[in-house]
Amino acid sequence: MELKVQTLSGEEAGTHSVGFSVIEDEKGEQAVHDTVVAFMAAQRSGTAKT
Repeated sequence: MELKVQTLSGEEAGTHSVGFSVIEDEKGEQAVHDTVVAFMAAQRSGTAKT
């Protein structure tokens, strides 16, 4: 499986090959996606001043 790697500014930095059979099936891809989305959401939290 090839994963796209991006910099913090969103520019493409290349690809990274991952050979884990756990994430090569359809459920595994969804788990990776969910983890990345949760990580990115956590990065945005706590920035608002109320």
